[in-house]
Amino acid sequence: MFTKAELIGALCTILAFLSAAQILLTGILSFAFPHFLSLSHCSMATAAGVISGLVAVPMIIQLKTAQISPVIELRYGYTKWYQVIAIVVCVSLHVVADIIALISVLLPRQWNDEFLNKMREYKVKKSSKSVIDNIQWALQCCGSVSYKDWYTVKWTKISERSTLVDIIRDTAGYSEATKEVNSVPFSCCARKILETCMHYDVSQYGTKTISVSGCSLKMQQTAQLILWSEFGVYAVCVLIEGIILFCLIRSGRATEEDSEFEWRKYFCRRSWTNMRTERCKLLLEQYENQ
Repeated sequence: MFTKAELIGALCTILAFLSAAQILLTGILSFAFPHFLSLSHCSMATAAGVISGLVAVPMIIQLKTAQISPVIELRYGYTKWYQVIAIVVCVSLHVVADIIALISVLLPRQWNDEFLNKMREYKVKKSSKSVIDNIQWALQCCGSVSYKDWYTVKWTKISERSTLVDIIRDTAGYSEATKEVNSVPFSCCARKILETCMHYDVSQYGTKTISVSGCSLKMQQTAQLILWSEFGVYAVCVLIEGIILFCLIRSGRATEEDSEFEWRKYFCRRSWTNMRTERCKLLLEQYENQ
């Protein structure tokens, strides 16, 4: 059977690795896909995960150290109730992150309309252009429902400084008969195709070198995957922290004598040589009789 200190130490180890993985996951998402997180409303849940992980890891490591060497930590003021407060802070942050992730995944969204609105702003807003281009390139999609959505959006922009070549290139996709765009942005190009991407005059060159599936469904599926994954990680952290908190509260307030007894018992059980000494034998017998 594990002692209470050994159980808390083992749980702290698991929680430390889990919190480190949480920081890695949310950190990569925050730095690699900021535009997707902002448009899919995953940014708040991810940011909450980064904050809770950064707070939890050092606290958990110090808590594990306190279980291994209670006398030293007690002398530095890391008492049992200080440990309880630290775990309560970690639990609170993870609960908040869990609630944000759950609300984000259950909140109804008009994915198609939101993406179409960004597409309409593609020509006039650099921020919208950056968001659309990054999402289409990352998810390998084009348009909201289909690449043909770009046919109804005049996304090219002709400036006063444009050369004749630029004007011909940018207006090549406009059909005089329908006044619709017959081209898609470069971000619609397929990464796996090694040929030159023909994203202008799509009706003439075909869709071989561009992505044809829409972004709305892919965004919804990816956002739900991210949010449910974050919710699961945060929930497991809350569960482990709850068990640690329960063990700490049940153990009561540790006195210096109790901490010294735990430390000597741990030292005696570390090696067979120590266990054979008379002092350790007496200490272990006293522990078994408790």
